[in-house]
Amino acid sequence: MGRKQLHMMLIGLGLMFFIASCTKSKVDTRRFMKQGRWMVTELNIGSNSSSSHPIWEIEKSEDSQEFTAGTWLHNDGSSAKFKWRFNYFEGGFSFFVNENVNQEEDTKAFMQCKNLSGDYVILEDKPKLFQFQSISTHGYLEKPVFIQLEPQ
Repeated sequence: MGRKQLHMMLIGLGLMFFIASCTKSKVDTRRFMKQGRWMVTELNIGSNSSSSHPIWEIEKSEDSQEFTAGTWLHNDGSSAKFKWRFNYFEGGFSFFVNENVNQEEDTKAFMQCKNLSGDYVILEDKPKLFQFQSISTHGYLEKPVFIQLEPQ
């Protein structure tokens, strides 16, 4: 193999790794939280387990840099609009009440979503199971909050 061929092969391999690393976030963002309904199957705040598990209705995500819309459905029938983003490179997940839409702020769904809003660290990322944890949520500062989601 000549020097020029070896040089071209190394450039090709480098380009392949670059392309793979650039598109990984987009691929994982589409896999994480596919469009549809997701059930919170476990919710722990500090050492307490919550029995009030919401359902999340997730809209399609196309860009890992942008927040995607979702609807928080409380088991009392109320709902709240929120926005979420998965950041593969930082291993993080964030969601916040969407304050840019008109919605009732005194519902259980709105209050639960707002209190649990924040930046989370992803613990488990599987096609049918997501687990994340935070110690910096809006309503539970310095208390660990653990959330587990499964597709419905």
